[in-house]
Order: sequence, then C-alpha cells, then structure tokens
Amino acid sequence: MTTPQLLRLKNKKIHNQTRSTLLAIQPLFGVGEAANLHHNILSMAVWKPSKKLTDSVVTRIAESHTRSLTTNTLGNMAIRISAVVLIGSGVSYLHLMSQLAADTQTKLTKYITERGKREEAIFVLAEDNHALLRRDFLKQFTATNSINWQERFNQRFVKWSDGTVRNVPQGTRPQDFNTELYPTTFVGRGVKIDLDFQKRLVLSDEFVEKYAAGWRNRFLDTYISLPEGANIVLWPGVAWGIEAKADLDIKAEEWVYLGTHAHNPDRKTLWTGVYADPVSKDWMISAETPIDDAQGRHLGTIGHDIILNDLLKRTLADRLEGTYNLIVRADGQLIAHPELMERIQAAAGKLNVKTANNPHLHRIFDIARSSQQEDCVMYNREDREYLAIAKLKGADWYLINVYPESLLQERAWSLSKFVLGLGLVSLLVELILLFIVLRQKIAIPLQNLLSATQKLATGDFDVKLDSQRQDELGKLASAFTHMTHQLQESFHTLEHRVESRTAELHQAKLLADGANQAKSEFLANMSHELRTPLNGILGYTQILNRSIALSGREKHGVNIIHQCGNHLLTLIDDILDIAKIEARKLELFPQSVHLSSFLQDVVDICRIRADRQGIEFMFQPDPNLPTSIVTDEKRLRQVLINLLGNAIKFTDRGTVSFTVTAIQLSTIPTLRFEIQDTGAGIPADRLDRIFQAFEQVGDRSRQSEGTGLGLTISQRIVELMGGKIQVQSQAGVGSEFWFEITPPIGTTSSQPQPIEDAPTIIGYEGERRQILIIDDHWENRSVLVDLLTPLGFQVAEAENGKVGLESIAKLLPDLIITDLVMPVMDGYELLQQLRNNGNLQHSIVLVSSASVAQIDREQSLAAGGDDFLAKPLQIDELLPLLAKHLQLTWKYERTNSNHSFSVDDNSSSLTGIFLPTEPDLQILLELIQDGMVNKLIATAEQIGQKNILYQPFTSRIIQLAKEFQIDRIEIFLQKSLSSPSLSSLSHDH
Repeated sequence: MTTPQLLRLKNKKIHNQTRSTLLAIQPLFGVGEAANLHHNILSMAVWKPSKKLTDSVVTRIAESHTRSLTTNTLGNMAIRISAVVLIGSGVSYLHLMSQLAADTQTKLTKYITERGKREEAIFVLAEDNHALLRRDFLKQFTATNSINWQERFNQRFVKWSDGTVRNVPQGTRPQDFNTELYPTTFVGRGVKIDLDFQKRLVLSDEFVEKYAAGWRNRFLDTYISLPEGANIVLWPGVAWGIEAKADLDIKAEEWVYLGTHAHNPDRKTLWTGVYADPVSKDWMISAETPIDDAQGRHLGTIGHDIILNDLLKRTLADRLEGTYNLIVRADGQLIAHPELMERIQAAAGKLNVKTANNPHLHRIFDIARSSQQEDCVMYNREDREYLAIAKLKGADWYLINVYPESLLQERAWSLSKFVLGLGLVSLLVELILLFIVLRQKIAIPLQNLLSATQKLATGDFDVKLDSQRQDELGKLASAFTHMTHQLQESFHTLEHRVESRTAELHQAKLLADGANQAKSEFLANMSHELRTPLNGILGYTQILNRSIALSGREKHGVNIIHQCGNHLLTLIDDILDIAKIEARKLELFPQSVHLSSFLQDVVDICRIRADRQGIEFMFQPDPNLPTSIVTDEKRLRQVLINLLGNAIKFTDRGTVSFTVTAIQLSTIPTLRFEIQDTGAGIPADRLDRIFQAFEQVGDRSRQSEGTGLGLTISQRIVELMGGKIQVQSQAGVGSEFWFEITPPIGTTSSQPQPIEDAPTIIGYEGERRQILIIDDHWENRSVLVDLLTPLGFQVAEAENGKVGLESIAKLLPDLIITDLVMPVMDGYELLQQLRNNGNLQHSIVLVSSASVAQIDREQSLAAGGDDFLAKPLQIDELLPLLAKHLQLTWKYERTNSNHSFSVDDNSSSLTGIFLPTEPDLQILLELIQDGMVNKLIATAEQIGQKNILYQPFTSRIIQLAKEFQIDRIEIFLQKSLSSPSLSSLSHDH
C-alpha cells in the first residue's frame, strides 16, 4: 500500500469532508474543475505550506476557476448553440432542397406535358390528313367506273421536248401559273406511261387540287409522288413542276423513297430529317405516307412539308428561366440545341449525337431513350440536373428541358441564410444574458470563496463565509468552513506520518529491486528459448551462402537474409541488454573492422525498409574515412540500425540521410555519425524522455513496431564507446541524431570480394512486359520484385486489393500476381471486380496463396484466377506459368567453358557436364527409385566433396530432391548413365 493511500485512510475525516465538498461544487464547476479544487485543498492539508507553495496554489485556483466560470461556460454555450444553429440551418437546407426538388419535378412534368402536346399537334394533324387522303384515293382507285383515264390524262398533261411530262404547255412561265389554286406536275424522263400510271397520275392531280387548298394554312404544301418518278404538288407561290430540271431523278430523294417497301416495311407515316430548303432557305421536315392497294402494290406516296422556323425559335427562346430546351430524333439526329445550331446548319441537319463529340449531350440522349413514359422527369446524377422529357407523337422526336440542380441549391441556400442569421443573433443575445447571470449569481460569491482559500493557504484558519444561502454555493461555503476546522485539527500530526511512510517506501524499493532481478532472469530464459529457432535460420543462411550453385545475386540475397536474421537476433538481445544495463554488466568486445564494408552492410539493411516505405535514403560517407577501426562491430551496428530504423519508421515522405564524417582533431580521427530525417519529429517537452527505458514518444500507430528499449540501450553503448547521443527535433519538421566517437585505427585493409554468378535464365525475347504484385506483406512483394526485375520485367507493387485495382486501371499490366488474404480488399473481391469490369475483365491473374488445399485452388480459379501459385513460391513453378500465360521464350546465360552446363526447363540437359563415376550414379538411381530422398541428399553431398567438378551435378540433384521432383531426378540420372560421354568424362576426372 502506497503512502498517499495510507495518509488518506488515516485522515478519513478530511477525505470524507473534501469528498462532500466535491459533490457540492460539482454542478457549478463540472467534474474536472471540482476535482482540481479538491486536490489543491488536500495538498495544503498534507504538506506544510511554504510561502512559495501557497502563492502558487492560490494563483492556480484563482486563474483556473475564473476561466471555468466565465470563458469556459460562455465558450461551451457558444459552441453548443452554434452547433444547434448550424445543424438547424443544415436540416432546413436539406428540407428545402427536398421540397423544392419535389415541387420542381411536378412543375416540370406539367410544363413538358403541355409543351409536348402543343408541339406535336402539327405532326399528328399531318398523319390524320394523310390517312384521310389515302382512304379517298384508294376508294376512287378501286372503284368500278367507265372513266376514260387515257383521255383525262391527255387533257391534263403535256409531253415536253426535253422528254418530261408536265401539266402545262411547254414555254409557260412560272409567274403566269396560278400556284394558289392548282398543282404542278412533273414526270421524269424514261418513265413508262401505261394506263395504270395514267390513272394514278390523274387521280393524284385531282386529289391534290381538291385537298391541298384546305390544308394550306397549316402546311407549306401537299403532294403525291409516284414510285416511277412523278410528283404532283400544290405549293402556293412555287411552280415546282414547271421549274424542275429535266434531268431531275426524284426517285433518289428521301421524300420519295421513304414510301417504298425497302425503306418503309411497316407501311406507316415516316418523317424525313431536318433540311434547309434551297429555294426558301427555310428549315423544314417532310411527312411521307405510302399508298398501297389490297395486294400490297405501292401506288404512290402522300407528302406534307412543314416549316420548322417557328418551332425551332420557340424551342430555343420559350423556356423556363435558367434552363434550356433541345430536340433530338429517336435515332440520335439533333434537331435543335441552343449551343449547336451553327453545327446543325453546317451539317445540313444531319448532325448526330454520337458524332457531336459532346459527352454531356450523349448522356442526356441515353437517359431520354431509357425513359419508359411519353412525358416524364428524370434525374441526370452525373451532371446533377433534371431532364423533363416529352416524346412527340408522329415525328418520333424527344423534346427535352434541361433543369440544372444548382437552381434549386441557390433557392434553398437563399432561404437557409435567413435561418442561419436569425440563429446567430439569438446566440449573441443568449451569451449576453448568460454573462450577466453568471456574474451576479456565481462569479461574485466565488470571489469571496477564493479570498477564504487564500487565507487558508497562508495558515490562517479564521475563515468566515456566507453559509446561509440555500443553493449550491451556500452548501459549498458550509462544507468549506467545516473542512477548515478538520484541517486545523489534523495538520500538526501529518509531518510525523510522512516520516514513517518514507521508511515504508524504502522497504518497498528493496522489494522492487528483487522483483526487477526476477524479471531479468525471466527475460534471460525467454531470450534463450527464442535464440534456438533463430540459430537454425542463421545457420542455414550460412550453408546456402557456401553453395556454388547460387549466383552472385542469389548469394547477395542470402547475405541480406543473414544480415536481417542478425538484426532480429539483435532485437532479441535488447531484452537481455536492458537487464545488463540495469545490473551495470554491459561490456564491449572491440576488434578490427573494415569500415567501408561495415557501413555498406548497415546501409543495405536499412535501404530495404526505406525502399519499402517509399522514401529516399541517402548515404554520404566522408572520402577521408580510415580504412579500418577497432570497435565492437556488433554494438556499433546495433546503434546505427536502431537510429536509422527509427528515422525510417517515423518518416512517411521525404528523405533519411546518413552521414559519416572524419574530424581530424589529432592523429586518431574522431568519427561523427549523423542521421537526419524529414519525419514526424519529437515534441520539445518529450525530448528529455526519449532515452528512458520503455519510452515511446512517436506516433501511437507505429509504437507497436518497437519495444521502447532501443534508444536506452544505444545511449549506454555510445557512452561506453566514449561518446553521447545528441538530438535536435522539431515536431512536424524532422529530427537529427548524432554522436562522436574516437576509435583506434585498425589493421584490416581488404574487404570481401563478390561471388561470381552461376549460369541461369537471364531474360526473355520480345518486348518488355509489366507485372503487378499485390500482397500486404512487403517481404513477399520484395522476393518477386528481386526475382522478376533482373529478368527484364517491369514490376509494380500494391499493398492491398483496393490499391491493386487502382493500379490495374492505371497501368494495365500484362499479368497480375495477387494474394488472397489482405486488408481493405481481399483477393476474392479484387477478382470479382476485375471480371465484372468490361475494360479489365480479360486481365491475366495468377493467384498466389499460402492456403494450398484443393478447395482453395478451386475457389480461387472459380473466382476468376487464371492459374494458382502456391506459397512458398518455387521458381520452377512460377517461370513456366509466366511463359504459358505471356507466351514467353526464355533466354539462357551460356559460357564458353567446356566444363559448363545448362539445364533446360525439363532439367534433363547434360551439355558439357562433369558426371560422377558410373557406380556413384547407380547408387543415386537406386536411392531415388526406393524413395529414400534424405539419404539421396546425403549421398549427393558426399559425392560433391570428392571432387569440386562434381558439385554442379550434385547441386542440381539436391535442389530437385528438396522440391520432391522424384520423376525428374530419375529421368536425369537415367540419361546420365546412358550418356555416351560418361566414360570419357569420368576418366578425365
């Protein structure tokens, strides 16, 4: 039990009294401020107040409670009322938007319905006229009578010298013909004029003359065209049949061929496209209705021409404020648009939505075509606008009114501003009233309480307060007065109790030291258990590093694994190091170290993580550094990796730089190590704590990456080396750590030489391919990047499915290798989205997973994977899949030595290989046929030790054995035994 707990228990009366005080003032001050006042009063009771202490306490109480009652209360109220005002304004805005949207849709529906009916009236009337004329024409044409049609034909029509037939004598001037009452006729050259044709031409002339005069107030003209190449038209003011050129072929005109079966299989009224009349310069459209007899024979086509000038003008000018209208035909031909009229006219009315290069217009057209009702209002979400759509009967046009949603937002915001302004005025009035009430009812009475507190803090217990009030302040005054008497009684005995508690604390310290010793022993045992598996990992990296079957790059990778394993061992050693530091048993073991190689090893380890984090890592060694120094290589590496690792860990963007400088102050240079970063930095008030054990002052989201021991251990190591780690940091800017040591000059003058590469696949033929790796573990991505990049692949990385999907859309890689279990978006969801995306659904995807059960393979392939690749990745499995899906042809490294060899994809090539003796080969074959893989590996290793020239052969056997490629080993050995060169090669050995 701690001293403060004992003091509170033995001074129970004071504790209870102050607790009642806390409950009394809590409604006024809030829980936090009341607890602070409670703590201040107890502090005065427990410790004998000096003048400095009492002044500090009084000042703190006065300042904190003045702020809490005025600034804090008014500020809190202002925040709450402001929040209510803003929320109310927001709700009002949303409600207004919803209401305005509903009203607008109703208004638009009514507008477009009325407008559509008005504009389509002329088209409906034209179809009605045609139906009437067709019915009467067929009735007369099929009637049985004794009319001499040839005689009527000769009375009405004259053949001109140019080969055409007209209904006026040749030489008649157009201005002399009454076009207001009579139609003109034109029959082209070469038309066969038989009795049937004469009958239809005479009837057409009569019916046009009969009906056209009554329709001239609504239609420009009325005409009947015959499919053989004749036209009868009544066009007031235009003698069309007289002015027509002799070589005119009207059968090629749209208003003629629309009546044929080929162009009008449904035999209904069709409308031509919009065109500009070459004579009147007016924009017009023509309605064409075929006339067929009972046997389906095409007799002729009834036509009306309608001038569209007024309709187009109304469409562009007669609109709702802030909106615009447009007309488009069902096949996409644009009729009217306020911004595209010049282009429509330039295209002779043939401008189509699909060729207008206007995505916005294209979306409007798609929405209009998808509308199910003739008159409706639809919302264009992408362009944030309402579309009022009316499908005009007859012409098969869409009349569309485009209403921008911004019009609603402006109206809603205008109304919401009033609500917001009213709320802010109410806020100001409320704060003024609240300030007056607080000052009169609370602030002044509290000043009296503070004065009494000042007297108590100076040791004057003669305190008098107004305890007659019935509110909370009255209860507080009564409780404070009672507490003062209790404090006066217990004050004199507290000092003696503190002394006794000090002795108890000393005893507790001894117990804590014993516990720390037990902790150190436990950590040592735990470290021992962790070293056992780690030792196996490091041992096998060294064994692999000695194998001549590995290329230089592969050996470099093994070295990195070994270095990273050593780094992991160093982290585990941190646990024991802190125990050694506590026991003052940490020691250094200096030896001669090649400095440049040592520094490069450190840089290689740290650069891996910097590259993974996407930041720049700069190494700047002084050219005047000594060749070697005498120091504890392990401990110095531990310090540098810790400082560099922290810099990289807390730097999201920018640079981490590592500078080593030689300061020649004497014959032995002083080395200065500097690590600078542009990371998160350290707050100034926490800089003095960063070297304390288990102290982590960085971003909480990254603290799980360390133990909080690194800087403590590093500082102690540097102190043992004769230096001290210094730090400068600014939050949000970055940090700089540095230390200086003066180690003796060493004797090592050379550094290890790199190992030569072994023959291997060096690339592929053809253009460079791009592969995207998607995996949440950077180690897995790094293995693939280091494997594929040297082969000539362009490799990109993504840490989860969401980032991967974005990268696929951006890069369009040739092949994707993805994990299945990932955060944010897993591999299954990635595959689903890929296969549902029209642009990306044909992407080649290899699924790479540590879940290798048959059901996992089937699920990954069913989800959309093109193939499955089990983890851990095997090169012999990966490369054939790449060759299969990318249609690759590998390129192999070849050497000129007679004793080199290459192994093809079937691992059966024996070109130039040194083979062991026939008895050895026979032993190996028997072992693999008996399935004794482990003994096969051991025997192959023994054979390789007999002669170094056998090792390429035995290394390949061992590699295949570890991959359990039993059949391939047996084939390889059988080919070796049957090789014609076995005898000669064996003798050469």
